[in-house]
Amino acid sequence: MICELNRVGWALLTVEGVAAKAGAGKASVYRRWPTKAALVTAALRHTAPGRVNCPDLGSLRDELVLLAGELEARVDSPHGRALRAALESCRGDHTQAFMDLFAEQMSQSAKNCAQDLVRRDTGRHRTGLTTDGDVVDMVMDTLLATLMYPLPRPDLAELVDRVVLPALYVC
Repeated sequence: MICELNRVGWALLTVEGVAAKAGAGKASVYRRWPTKAALVTAALRHTAPGRVNCPDLGSLRDELVLLAGELEARVDSPHGRALRAALESCRGDHTQAFMDLFAEQMSQSAKNCAQDLVRRDTGRHRTGLTTDGDVVDMVMDTLLATLMYPLPRPDLAELVDRVVLPALYVC
């Protein structure tokens, strides 16, 4: 189902088409998932990646570069592309469900890891990093927003050096 969504896009994805690809009757699919959004939500929940790996390399910069790389891989995975397609194309009542899925499957795990990295580094070095969790969360949201769209992306190390790290330091 995820591959089909990535192949045809939200607008052309139909429950009937998914049922046909699966060799099932559309009535049996509709009994379990009454709408296209419910079917896509279930598929995205089923294929969700686990928590991000929160590295411990002894260097906040290197850990953030590694975290950014993992987030980039997740966003660019079939699951990430399908979630992005649902977020970009679905309108109406189902939009919030896909936003919640994004927060649950991508954003919250990244934020939790970043909070851990900052706490760990602050304990090690007392470097002037912010301890404000809201700031760390906003920085991770900004990083994910940068990675979500297929615009020309800067090198991840440069992104961490020039955007992420400066945003985490207290003025």
